[in-house]
Amino acid sequence: MSLLSSSKMDEDFLRAAISHADQAGQKGNRPFGAVLVRNNEIIGRAESSQHADHDITYHAELKLIS
Repeated sequence: MSLLSSSKMDEDFLRAAISHADQAGQKGNRPFGAVLVRNNEIIGRAESSQHADHDITYHAELKLIS
């Protein structure tokens, strides 16, 4: 895989995380999103939901790995 294609994929993954952050913000939560990537494929997605779920541990990255 070339550096250029790797960089493009990284950008796509980042855009996916940003999309989830936007969704969180629209729901009244802090705007954080996360994606989990394995073998260049997104295998998990999450957004923060501390305010909506009334739980300070509901960070995007924690929800993603739990």
